[in-house]
Amino acid sequence: MLLPHAPVRKLRRGVKPITEPRLFDLTNDAAERNDLAAKNPAVVKRLFTAANRAKTELAMANERGQTCVLSAAPRIPRRV
Repeated sequence: MLLPHAPVRKLRRGVKPITEPRLFDLTNDAAERNDLAAKNPAVVKRLFTAANRAKTELAMANERGQTCVLSAAPRIPRRV
């Protein structure tokens, strides 16, 4: 998953940066060949929301000089 707040890193020549969110089922597709983001926009949105909440919690704790314990991300139900 590409996080909008992640640092920009220099890529090797010929490697294109990822600009769209990507979603993989690592249990059944460890090689990350089937991108499921287009088929599951609600899951992508939920993950971005959780990532942004964590980013906010970490930033607020850092400003106060505290250690931050992140709240649990919402459980994503598995499809059978």
